[in-house]
Amino acid sequence: MRELNSAELLGREVKCWNRGSGCGAVLPASKIAQHFQTECVKSLREEALRKGFTVYQGDKIYLLGYYLSPGVYLQKQSETVTLHARIRLNMGDMDDVVHWPFTKTVKLRVLHPTRWAEREINETLSGRVSGSERPDESSTAAIYTTSSLNLDDLINDGYVERDELRVEFELLP
Repeated sequence: MRELNSAELLGREVKCWNRGSGCGAVLPASKIAQHFQTECVKSLREEALRKGFTVYQGDKIYLLGYYLSPGVYLQKQSETVTLHARIRLNMGDMDDVVHWPFTKTVKLRVLHPTRWAEREINETLSGRVSGSERPDESSTAAIYTTSSLNLDDLINDGYVERDELRVEFELLP
């Protein structure tokens, strides 16, 4: 089977061929971004301060052919909490045609709920880190960005509304 690069996958529709797992969907392979809401931000912040870290994991999705679980990693830094992008790679129907190890640029945007404002993390993840290899079981260890945003600044600047943080997660080819 020939390996396709990300540029070749963009704009194509890919039919799931793993019928044994019940997959019958046709997915647009050009999807590169996913919006999700991080809920219970205050309790996640408190947990990170208490335990040193915590995670919020979104639903499994296909982005650029990779089947992954996007999310955020919250880490205690002195008396504040930093927010990092987090990815867990899952076994997917396109694993034979995407490039391994996983080396993509991750863009995580936090969107302001009422203004046209955003804060972002933009970092290329190296294929040399644990978790970037092709999953041989259900999923790999999670990968985190070293770049971060200060969660307390996001809260103080109005990015958290109704205890939710609006996040856009994007993979760049």
